[in-house]
Amino acid sequence: VASSSSPGLFTLLVPSDAALGSYFVEAAFPGTNLKKKASVEVTGPIALVLLEADKMMYKPGQTARFRALAVRPADVKPLPERLIQFAVTSPNGFKLLQAEASTDSFGVARLEFPIASEPL
Repeated sequence: VASSSSPGLFTLLVPSDAALGSYFVEAAFPGTNLKKKASVEVTGPIALVLLEADKMMYKPGQTARFRALAVRPADVKPLPERLIQFAVTSPNGFKLLQAEASTDSFGVARLEFPIASEPL
């Protein structure tokens, strides 16, 4: 798709199911013998991630439950079988947990984190 504000600038629409890898793109300009080639790298889907917790605040000894919803920005469809990295830090900045969870068929990954009974 040609840019109306920047001559010679084009937007390449990549299908959401395109295989990862390197591609060569060739564009021909009607009415001329001009052709342009470029290499394009498809590195993977970009995701929007919504993170939510089951509560706003927790008391010592409770279990915090988190869910992350991963979707494709273009069509807001869920991204199944993707690894989500969770990190839990204390108010003082100490890393308490780092874990990975895979999204299900609905694009949701879950994590449970038990809160210590005694403050750190």
